[in-house]
Amino acid sequence: MAKKKEEDKLTPFQSQFVDIWFNMNFNGKLAYKQLKPNVTNETAEVEASKLLRMPKVQDYIELKREHIRIKQDVSLEFIVNGLKSIIMDVMQEEVERDDNGRITSKPDRKSALAAYQQLTKIAGFDAPKKIDVKLSGNIDISKLVSFDEDDDETQQLND
Repeated sequence: MAKKKEEDKLTPFQSQFVDIWFNMNFNGKLAYKQLKPNVTNETAEVEASKLLRMPKVQDYIELKREHIRIKQDVSLEFIVNGLKSIIMDVMQEEVERDDNGRITSKPDRKSALAAYQQLTKIAGFDAPKKIDVKLSGNIDISKLVSFDEDDDETQQLND
């Protein structure tokens, strides 16, 4: 088995940074300041960004996420079911009003939704970044998109 090159190995500082980054709600600047409290906020932000872009650091982050997914039994199905449950709760709960019609209480779903967003991010299921696609020239869209013959909407478009 081939040994890893020294430059491919994570340094203790890099692994500590990632561990703290997870515990600091993915705030790179705070994680870096935790390890090096004497640096300026600007330096911490720049250096944290550099660290987080390093392939070996990205590999370690993904390894930690996978470990969390396995250890906590977090799956995409679990997250989707939890989100469905929140939606159903919100649909069923009503705003309470006093005799004058003023709201006295309403369901607070912000904290529950924030928890699921955090869990989603920890598990690595956060949304991918948007990708801009620009087409130029004469392009036949039918070659890019295929439709089933049984598709009602396709039939309506063709009629």
